[in-house]
Amino acid sequence: MKNLFFNLEENRLRAGWRIFIQIILTAGIIYGLFYSGILDSTSLPLAKLEISFMLIIVILIWLLGRFVDRRNFSDFGLHIKHRPWWRELFLGIGLGLLEAGCLILILHLLKWVQIKPYFGSNLTNLPFGLAIIIDVFTFAAVGLMEELTRAYQARNIAEGLSGPQNQNWERALVFGAIGASLFSVLLHLNQQGIIFWVYVFLNSLIYCLMFFLTKRIVIAIGAHLAWDFFISTIISLGGTSSILNAAVFYSAPLTPAGETNTSMVLTSLIGLGIKILGLLLVVFYIKRCMGQPVQLKKEISAYFHN
Repeated sequence: MKNLFFNLEENRLRAGWRIFIQIILTAGIIYGLFYSGILDSTSLPLAKLEISFMLIIVILIWLLGRFVDRRNFSDFGLHIKHRPWWRELFLGIGLGLLEAGCLILILHLLKWVQIKPYFGSNLTNLPFGLAIIIDVFTFAAVGLMEELTRAYQARNIAEGLSGPQNQNWERALVFGAIGASLFSVLLHLNQQGIIFWVYVFLNSLIYCLMFFLTKRIVIAIGAHLAWDFFISTIISLGGTSSILNAAVFYSAPLTPAGETNTSMVLTSLIGLGIKILGLLLVVFYIKRCMGQPVQLKKEISAYFHN
């Protein structure tokens, strides 16, 4: 019976139970804080909420890694002391800005949106520049929180399914990415609808691949941050209604009301296509700048059981 819960060879709970504990704690804390209304009456409620989520998730995963997983915090893709970390952060930010900029450009060329100047903030008591900075920190908190959560789950699921000799590494990686992406959808169930949920799932798969390929989550954090910041603050893709705290421009839809759903699907597909191309740029970076071939099969054993 003990073998169902505990891996005697690794001297820790089995991967399935580690994932179960993390899911229950994460979902419980996030949805509990969100629906408690604790921060609703304060200034900057969304910024404080997201930053609070981020701090809670970082502490939670550190505790789980230390006492449940029995491994270093850096094993979840956080290698801040390593030299490439900051270079890859700026690479991710540049990649996210490029991807989001290409999406806006394509939508504009297709005449689906019209870009209009805004230079405004819904924080009337704060300067415009400070509202922009608050947006940056808010999206940075979201990026770190979600990518660290994905890395924890993807790694544990892959370890649990790869087998003692890693003979099933292909299946392990696939299910690791799928499992982590499904949990990302769970955390977004209170937003929009099924089209958005499918987008979140496929987008999460791309970020998981970035983690698997580089063994770090920093490129994904940078790309996540920059993408959200560009389509919300630099050019609010959803118009003035989706502005977080401030925006430089906003997009006004040009499509008839009857084509709204179709445009949303096509916009999501275009965005995903652009991000797949961005993933290819990450592969190019690994091969040329890091000086190593992309050989997951060769490295998977050493990586997931180090």
